[in-house]
Amino acid sequence: LLVLLMREARTDLPGEVGEAVAGAGDDPRAQLAAAIRAHVGVHAERRPEIFVADAELRALEEPGRAEIVALRDRHQALFRGPIDALGVAQPGVVTSAVITMCTDVALWFRSDGPLDADEVADALVGLALDGIRGLP
Repeated sequence: LLVLLMREARTDLPGEVGEAVAGAGDDPRAQLAAAIRAHVGVHAERRPEIFVADAELRALEEPGRAEIVALRDRHQALFRGPIDALGVAQPGVVTSAVITMCTDVALWFRSDGPLDADEVADALVGLALDGIRGLP
């Protein structure tokens, strides 16, 4: 059951993020912004399901674990491509940090909170892009 839930979430997430990145044109900053917005949108809309998919990888055994890890890696590559293109010194660290920051939206976002999902995504886009700009 856990593999099925994770498979669905881990297939839908890179699907939506991939479409957003593809629609953002050739500018890596625009691609990263699109990836962040799509990722945050999914995490805000499907909080319980996506939280389980993000948090319970450790509970999986083979062969389901390898399948879900491959889907996770496909998703990470959608962020890593634009980050690599921006030429930061530690693209793996930056990729992990940006994805983790966006993933944690599922922990604290509330639809009745002070910001809607788009406003949260905009704030995280600004934080990520400003932070990347400051890197060597």
